[in-house]
Amino acid sequence: MFQLIHGYFTATRTDSVAYASFRKRLEAMVENRNSRPETAYGDTIQVTMAQHHPRARPWSESMLQELDLQKSMEVFRERFADAADFTFFLVGNMDLEEMAPLVERYLASLPALDRGETWRDIGMNPPAGVVTRTVRRGLEPKASTRIIFSGPFDFDNRLDRLQIGLMAEAFQIKLREVLREDLGGTYGVGVGARPAKFPTGNYSFGCDPERVEELTAAVFEQIDSLQTVGLDSSSTGKVREIRRREREVNLKENGWWLSLLEWVDKNQVEPLLILDNTVAENFSPADVLRAARWFDTTNYARFVMLPAEHPPATEP
Repeated sequence: MFQLIHGYFTATRTDSVAYASFRKRLEAMVENRNSRPETAYGDTIQVTMAQHHPRARPWSESMLQELDLQKSMEVFRERFADAADFTFFLVGNMDLEEMAPLVERYLASLPALDRGETWRDIGMNPPAGVVTRTVRRGLEPKASTRIIFSGPFDFDNRLDRLQIGLMAEAFQIKLREVLREDLGGTYGVGVGARPAKFPTGNYSFGCDPERVEELTAAVFEQIDSLQTVGLDSSSTGKVREIRRREREVNLKENGWWLSLLEWVDKNQVEPLLILDNTVAENFSPADVLRAARWFDTTNYARFVMLPAEHPPATEP
């Protein structure tokens, strides 16, 4: 493993045969993805939420024509010319004394230019106000809807950062009860919160095309109720229990620790806070009511996918 890491930095080379094979796989991927109705829907969401930023371009045949093996290698070597600000995470059942010589030999010897690089804002921001897009693809009589809320968020506020995620989980339980069980209008309901610079709540549900407006209205009714009345303790209790069971499993998984340590380092969060689970354990209806303020109904994007429209049949 350490030899491979060292080689990625110091012994990269081009391989025209491997590149040709990779390109053929990409061509097949692009051809297959464009045959699925969901592709146009997902691409519409992607480019709209990024306001058509160049880095949000979906894969296409024209993009494949821009591939350049030599240019790619130049970019790769430039990016990996300086390991001074790289951070390596090792997670698992290991002997630190046995690992130390490997770290010293293969990681400490990596090239270091001390360029002191940092991130920059590339200006890929979500649209402001209310945006609606409708995509018509496919023949199957079903519809999908996604509503994405966005807005300013204080990421350094740990209570806000945790409560927005807990609130989303509780609201998903409520929407599932209303849309699927009470109204019988959808197979699946998803609510997710992404606390970054802009928190994003995502609602996805499939339903009969003629019921899109009805079920969308039901979602906004529940959002209004969430902000004025909140949820009862049964929903928050379910979330606490789900989080408790997930945590018991995650604490034993190397992958969970690795992703958390990377997240902590990237966001400059105090590492010991990983072990503090009091916010989730004390999650209450009052917390839901407080966190519901992030559903700004003056700032969201709504995406609908419906079957393709067909002209009426003509008589022979």
